[in-house]
Amino acid sequence: EHGSWNRSVPSGYRVMVARTDGRRVTSYETFLDGFLPNRASAPGGWGATTAALGRPVDVLQMPDGSVLISDDTGNRLLRVSYAR
Repeated sequence: EHGSWNRSVPSGYRVMVARTDGRRVTSYETFLDGFLPNRASAPGGWGATTAALGRPVDVLQMPDGSVLISDDTGNRLLRVSYAR
């Protein structure tokens, strides 16, 4: 969910996993969020100018099982991996 830019109440700004049965999506689950601070609790509410910490664009699973996430707000690649 790339993230809205033109809404009074922002949405998206998270990475989701879509589970399938081989033919269709059966459920969605949040994989990574926290890119958008909780504006509802910020001074000024949803109109506050609290900036997004990131805006995920695409993902790529690497051979080692880690996941790369591109971010067009910070112009960076994030790497998510398991601790061993």
